[in-house]
Amino acid sequence: MESVPVLQFLAAFFPWLLHSREFWAAIIGAAVGFISAVIGGRIAGRFALRAQKQAAKDQRDRERETEREAVIGTLKAIQAELDYLKTNCFDPLQKQIKDRKSGVIHTKRIDQNYFTVFESNAGLLGLALG
Repeated sequence: MESVPVLQFLAAFFPWLLHSREFWAAIIGAAVGFISAVIGGRIAGRFALRAQKQAAKDQRDRERETEREAVIGTLKAIQAELDYLKTNCFDPLQKQIKDRKSGVIHTKRIDQNYFTVFESNAGLLGLALG
């Protein structure tokens, strides 16, 4: 029976192994390494998610600011067009109406489209009003 020496070797080896400092150092080192990897992974994952959420929030803020600037620019262009229309069309027409003789109707032909800003930016006007 050749298995008897193997069994005797194992019977002597296991108690020695359990009392060996190197064995317990290796087990503790592996356990600490595993626990450290799990903790480090959780920390890295948590901060990666936090960074991703912050980046998405910053992107939304930039988009809102860009949209706000576009709306303000459109409103300024509309204001300039309305000022021009009032100064060059409505004010002279009002003066003619006040100065007219009864029964005379004055007309003024407008060859220019004064509403291009309104027509081309209807969507931005909706954003400004809503």
